Amino acid sequence: MDNSNGHVWKSTVALLGRISSPDAGVDKYTVSGPDNGPGLAKRAAPARAGGRVADLAHCTIVDRISACSIMVRWGDATVGHYGEQLWKRGIARRSTYCILSGMRVRRGDIVYRPCTRGLRPANCEEVILAGVLEEVDAGVCQVSSGID
Repeated sequence: MDNSNGHVWKSTVALLGRISSPDAGVDKYTVSGPDNGPGLAKRAAPARAGGRVADLAHCTIVDRISACSIMVRWGDATVGHYGEQLWKRGIARRSTYCILSGMRVRRGDIVYRPCTRGLRPANCEEVILAGVLEEVDAGVCQVSSGID
């Protein structure tokens, strides 16, 4: 390798290390209204999900189907994409983090998670705290910034 390009590679590796760190900052989530389009969108908070860092995922609440189910658009460049995925209300089976808020989820909390009938989706371990979704529905949730 040519030594004149060494600094470029060091900078690239350093940048990759910073953006893939589980200690990277948690993005704020945004609520899209009539003027901004439907749904709730959020970059996933840096949290470990299934042995990987989940800060590359992007989640949008497309529609509320019923009191116990929502339609979600979810994507992660390293895992896959679901254009319209049914998520159902249930009880958290283990401790993890909410994909929308980054808040800690404890086993037994009420959450929404992907419907897993048949094949398990790649994002089957992701959850959204029901309380966060209800705050958004009620307009209580404070929103401060958009998505990059």
